[in-house]
Amino acid sequence: MTNNTTAGSGLNRKSGHLSERMTLRLLGGGLSETADSSRKEFQSAYVTDTRLMGVLGMRICWHLPDNTHYKYQYQFFYFDAEEYGFDRYESGLSAICCRDYHQDPSAVREHASSMFGGLGARKREIDEKQAVYILQRYAAFNRAHGIPMPSPSEEYASLLDKECSLSEAERENLRELICVKVRLPYEAANYFLMRSLGRDFKAAKWLAEENVNCELFPELARCTLCRNASKPDGDPELLALGDVSLTCESLIESRDSYYIGVSRIRVNRLKITEASPVSLSKITPAEAAMILSRSEYVSNYKVTGPAEAINRFISPMLVDSIISKYDENTLFALYKSNNDHVNNRVYRLDNDLIGACYLTESGYFIVFSGSLSGIEYMEKGIEDSPLNFFLEPYGKFEFHENIMWEFISGGYDDLAEFLYDMDYFDDED
Repeated sequence: MTNNTTAGSGLNRKSGHLSERMTLRLLGGGLSETADSSRKEFQSAYVTDTRLMGVLGMRICWHLPDNTHYKYQYQFFYFDAEEYGFDRYESGLSAICCRDYHQDPSAVREHASSMFGGLGARKREIDEKQAVYILQRYAAFNRAHGIPMPSPSEEYASLLDKECSLSEAERENLRELICVKVRLPYEAANYFLMRSLGRDFKAAKWLAEENVNCELFPELARCTLCRNASKPDGDPELLALGDVSLTCESLIESRDSYYIGVSRIRVNRLKITEASPVSLSKITPAEAAMILSRSEYVSNYKVTGPAEAINRFISPMLVDSIISKYDENTLFALYKSNNDHVNNRVYRLDNDLIGACYLTESGYFIVFSGSLSGIEYMEKGIEDSPLNFFLEPYGKFEFHENIMWEFISGGYDDLAEFLYDMDYFDDED
């Protein structure tokens, strides 16, 4: 049996570029009206509360009063605070709109889910000024780092030209909207390490008292926190009082190299009051993979119905999934609806993933998860949906290592063929 020697799962939603998404169709038909054929009036906007994860999603709706049919434009923005800045932009027109974003047309909600559904976010309502301020801050990031603006930039150019500034009180109010409220010292330490190692010092400082060292392990380039285990120094009951010193052992990835970093972090009333590095050791990718390794549960189904039926019935089941294409195969990665995995003594970057489904060109629907609860949740979703009529169970497996990303990245579309090639079966099986 071969060992997977790469530490990454390939399903990380917050460590870089977005996966390939569905493109937004013109919502509602094919008339010749455009957003440019009318004046624009602000209707509503929301932003995700995921700034401490290093990303934000934002949706703006504009009323187009001079149009006769397509009276609303929806704009979707994706921002990355660490490296890519204003990373992605998409838009579409619709004949309908509700002022309450919870009542957005289904096509709008589906597209928002395809862009933001994997962030584990709550949507927070913002006004036009706040939306313009966010856009302008990330556009400034792009200009400062020589990053091109997403196309078509003419659709949002007027927003970049607006005069927009916020007072200190207004910035603090916006910060509370885009950041989750930290609940325990473990959560504070994990978010702080994420922002510090990601070289996102602005957000790291939000979590810390003044004069705290926010640049841990400066000898490394921008890093990803793959795993962190926090151990309280002294009486663990101090955790409940919110005043505790933690020794943190972190698995860190930087430029495809892996390190174990040990640091000491003191948390008082959910604010970081002290932070200092203790040691840093480089490890091999195989060692990193061993640290991250865990059982993987796989259920293989044979598709017995038409592809159109699968595509139609899979959408409601995986409404908040991230969709990626691998040649003619499609991966649906399903994430939790929150980021509560950060609020644990042992944090793993991939603990926000419920599981994934892989629809192959050769007619297989493969469901997999890193937890027993995750695979059971997805199997029950299939049983309770019309998908059940078009899928025939074709085998269940439990592996003691992560194999599915190797299967997908290797270009396979038949699980049995992959398992035989990798010598997972004995010759007599």
